Amino acid sequence: MFKSLIASVVIGCTGCASIIHGTTQDVTVYVEPLGSCVSIDGNTLTCRESVAHVSLSRDNQHHVKAWKKGCQDYSQYITYSVSGVLAANLLFIFPFLWGTGMTIDMLSGAAYSLDLQETNGYERINVILRCE
Repeated sequence: MFKSLIASVVIGCTGCASIIHGTTQDVTVYVEPLGSCVSIDGNTLTCRESVAHVSLSRDNQHHVKAWKKGCQDYSQYITYSVSGVLAANLLFIFPFLWGTGMTIDMLSGAAYSLDLQETNGYERINVILRCE
């Protein structure tokens, strides 16, 4: 019984970053002026609204583009870096299993965070197009 409990705890704690913040990250894109088009990785999110919400994988670079007729196009890459949450594996997993938790997090993408501006607890991208 005791061994089953220990095994359940160990298996449940492997990949702490996967459990804590998952493999995707919610991003909000604000664009001005109204009616501008926004795309991420070639997928158009909106051409009417000034706000777009999207969930992006944490382990990839993403390309954001915005455009509107009569305005200068906007292009930016969202980069990613290793998240501090990865260290949770060192705190909550038995030392002989550290590699397991970190491997799970690295392969799933949960070990990373997108490098974004944070405002009031929300990750966001602010885009203001220059128009003639």
